[in-house]
Amino acid sequence: MLAMLKRHEIQVLRRAGHNASEVATLAGVSRRSVARVETEVAVTHVDTAAEIARRGVGRPSKAEPFRALVVELLSAEPTLLSLELLRRAKLKGYPGSKTAFYALVASLRPAPSRPLIRFEGLPGEFTQHDFGEVDVRFVGGRQRRVHFFASRLKYSRWSEVTLVPDERVETLVRVMVDHFAAMGGVPLLAVFDRPKTVAISWRRDGVVTEWNATFAGVALDLGLGIEVCWPHRPQQKGSVENLVGWVKGSFFKQRRFIDDEDLALQLTQWHREVNCERPSRATGVTPLSRIGEDRARLRPLKLTPEELALRMPIVVGPTGAVTHDGHGYSMPPPAIGIAGTLYLYRDRVRIVTGRFDRAAAFCRVGPVPSSRDATLCVGEAIALALDPAETPHLRRAYATHLWHLGAPPVSADLEAIDDVQANPERAIATRERGPASEGAALLFEHLDASRGTGFPGTLATHLLSIAVSKTEPRALLWDNSPDLFDALRRALDDKPRDAAMLFADLAVARGFLGARDDGGHLPALEWTGSFGRARFDWSIKLSSLPRRVASLRPIEPTGVMYVWLELDQDLGDKELGFQAEWESPVSFQWALVSVDEEGQELKRIYAPFVERGTRVEQALSDLKGARGLMIVGTNLGGVGLAYPFDPDYAPFEPHGCTVYLTKL
Repeated sequence: MLAMLKRHEIQVLRRAGHNASEVATLAGVSRRSVARVETEVAVTHVDTAAEIARRGVGRPSKAEPFRALVVELLSAEPTLLSLELLRRAKLKGYPGSKTAFYALVASLRPAPSRPLIRFEGLPGEFTQHDFGEVDVRFVGGRQRRVHFFASRLKYSRWSEVTLVPDERVETLVRVMVDHFAAMGGVPLLAVFDRPKTVAISWRRDGVVTEWNATFAGVALDLGLGIEVCWPHRPQQKGSVENLVGWVKGSFFKQRRFIDDEDLALQLTQWHREVNCERPSRATGVTPLSRIGEDRARLRPLKLTPEELALRMPIVVGPTGAVTHDGHGYSMPPPAIGIAGTLYLYRDRVRIVTGRFDRAAAFCRVGPVPSSRDATLCVGEAIALALDPAETPHLRRAYATHLWHLGAPPVSADLEAIDDVQANPERAIATRERGPASEGAALLFEHLDASRGTGFPGTLATHLLSIAVSKTEPRALLWDNSPDLFDALRRALDDKPRDAAMLFADLAVARGFLGARDDGGHLPALEWTGSFGRARFDWSIKLSSLPRRVASLRPIEPTGVMYVWLELDQDLGDKELGFQAEWESPVSFQWALVSVDEEGQELKRIYAPFVERGTRVEQALSDLKGARGLMIVGTNLGGVGLAYPFDPDYAPFEPHGCTVYLTKL
């Protein structure tokens, strides 16, 4: 019987449009097997043994008692015809038919070498993956063994390499999904150079008989077909070079590193070189020039890296604890002795046993966490307990907000703020956790400073509490409705203009952060210094008007455009005319803030809020005592009045905008 993962591969290839002959060649099975498998229901599990037991496959063979005889005869004469073997077995009393006997002979006869079949890859068809390790020598003479995981798209040769702590199956599947996200989607087949990373056992002819259950479950969740290339035979899947050898030879063996941080930095630079600048030897062009063709055929990820959960069967022990990987997790006493499932996420653990669902109780950190790591972990666990369905991005932002309240800042805090402020056009509220998530704590910092009345951190905690939603215990994905933004809108009586003013005020506060602090916006973050300065798209002078300027980059929902107008001459009796235009269907809210010589805010004027429009105008007349004018525009997101901005719904479409200034 074909393994369940092989059946899944056949179904994936057929759904992708390959005909039966192509699938048979790619999967290494007969056309009859392809025809049989495509009539079956979709594969939902990968336990081949359980499926055999369910179907009742197999019965005692009349040929089995003659196994020793066949082994003896084949040992003496390996090329002896099956027909002659059958004749000799009948002389020894074999009573059965030739079919059962030939099957026994086929299982015992030494298999010839498998022929090498080369496939020239089509866009989005294959990716190649493998672990590697290399001894890296640093400039000071220190040497360290480094592990890495490499992935490459077959057609474009787009490559992703990640430094990893180990070569465990959890590391493999998580980094593989990270690489799929970076590449833009999931291919039809993932090819692994060494089966030991994904399989437990296999036959002498190379057919895998038992896959790693955790790996196979993830492949099933992603709808991903799996193939293996055996050591020293990478050409099985076409012009697939030695991926690990190529990474070592083109990066690790060619460069010298000062320390671990320099190693990571140079790896990022190398990614840009091999993907965007250096032509591939196999194709003669850069991977960047062909990645578009790959992405057009890659399938979207069914699970994002943050949503990926490894499922493991557990039983609650007699002390009410569940142990996994050396860590204990406490469950309620009534759950003792009940079997269940442990869902292992990247940053948290969810345990479901019967009616007990402890999804929000546990977080994960490294083996030797810093006080900051531990605090952020506990902060995310608190957020999970308050609202398990809240987005990973906002959970991290909330945890960072709690860290800011009770600990002195460290370099990681400066880096997080700098990343957000250097890219104000990015969404400050999104779904997936990323490099900008910790800097997004600015949202909660602003809410506390402008709307909070109690102990610091109370407002953000209450918002998460009232945004809690109900999700079925065994659901794979959380139902995040209502979310934190729904709670915010409800607190503002569902008035779109008030919500627009809130985000406009946040954008203004970001403009005065750090070195521009005037003591009236986010004074608690004065420690950010020059790292907190927001990047302005334009800085122009009053004497150069009229001018029309466009955002340097499209503005994502909750992202901001900044323009600085230096008042280098007196307006006299004239007025300053302001006009902004943007792409539909979103709304923008604009604020115009006059600033004096000391950098203090003098006056703030909000341009009219236009729910359905794409243009707004405002005239300013009283600018006495002002050194300059900060013009701030915030993309409010959403696709209309009935569908306001929701961080759960992606993709976030950025929108361009322009600002026109003139003297009236």
